[in-house]
Amino acid sequence: VCSTALNDLSSAASKAAAAAHGELVNHTYNPDVFAVQGHSRAAEHLESHPELLLRNRTGGRALGWGGLHVYDHRLAQVRDLWRSNCLELTASGAIDGCGADFSDGVKATGLDPTVAQEWEAGHATMLRETTAALGEGLLVGKAFPQLGDTVNAILREGCTASNDTVNAFRNLSVLARRSGKRYVAQCHFGHPEYTPPLNASTAQSVAAAFLCGAGVDHYFVTAGWRNKFKDKRGAGDNGNFSEHWLPSIMGRPLGEPMADAVYDASTGAWSRSFATGTSVTFDALRCK
Repeated sequence: VCSTALNDLSSAASKAAAAAHGELVNHTYNPDVFAVQGHSRAAEHLESHPELLLRNRTGGRALGWGGLHVYDHRLAQVRDLWRSNCLELTASGAIDGCGADFSDGVKATGLDPTVAQEWEAGHATMLRETTAALGEGLLVGKAFPQLGDTVNAILREGCTASNDTVNAFRNLSVLARRSGKRYVAQCHFGHPEYTPPLNASTAQSVAAAFLCGAGVDHYFVTAGWRNKFKDKRGAGDNGNFSEHWLPSIMGRPLGEPMADAVYDASTGAWSRSFATGTSVTFDALRCK
């Protein structure tokens, strides 16, 4: 399974890739906008090649989210570096894709408008070239408009209980059918236990919106970005799947959809039924 956050070097996929290559590999997660900083091979390379980093109007290093430096995707050398890193990580077949976090637009401040426009164009070129080079593999972006243009998969972080979610997944299914291509999309919802004030009721509403729009290769995931502290017995969320499970949602049988969801304009509600007898209704006016 492709992961956009496979930065645990002890993970099964990394171990498999390491066994295939005879060494411990890095991870598939790679913010394609921001340069990695810290103790990593990517950081070491960039520290010795500052010419690969984007500059602001004053000539200083452009800064983005979290004060991180930004790759200068106007340069073919930078685009080649990012693409080759992804291809190296997926070469063994143990990992089937790369995550391109922050890939839905420039996040740097203080740029000359012309530089910003050129950067956007170079960045889009890098994504398209990487997607093409991956072949059957996945390049996971962040936003629906990227699909069919620069990437072939997305992680929709902060997926909402909204009409937008229903229609975004429905439209993606149409795009896949018309193009004959595979597009993978994940509706990611913060787990109530990790991201208060979210709760199980809110999670059910997001799941309902997702199910009304979902098609082939669409997934619903709930999780947090941080592990829970282990309890006195040493148990806790350390990649433990069961602790990300919401029985009220994921414990229900589903099966194939009987048809696309139907919208009732008089009530503002979507409804859909599945082969196991499970039915879902989403009120787009009340978002629940």
